[in-house]
Amino acid sequence: MSDFKQRLEDEYCDLMAKIGKLSNFMKSPNFADVDKKQQVLLEQQIQHMADYGRVLRERITLLNIPVK
Repeated sequence: MSDFKQRLEDEYCDLMAKIGKLSNFMKSPNFADVDKKQQVLLEQQIQHMADYGRVLRERITLLNIPVK
């Protein structure tokens, strides 16, 4: 696999891991302790991350890269 395809796959996998960690935090009781404005910003952040993930996934699909 070419370097750029590997980097694309790595970026996607890293992003999915970060989304998972943030999602778990947002579902935890600790999230309620976060300032309300920060909660709103984190909700926006995870949505943008998910959108970015969909774009990366589409690029990966178009390039026929098998994701582990």
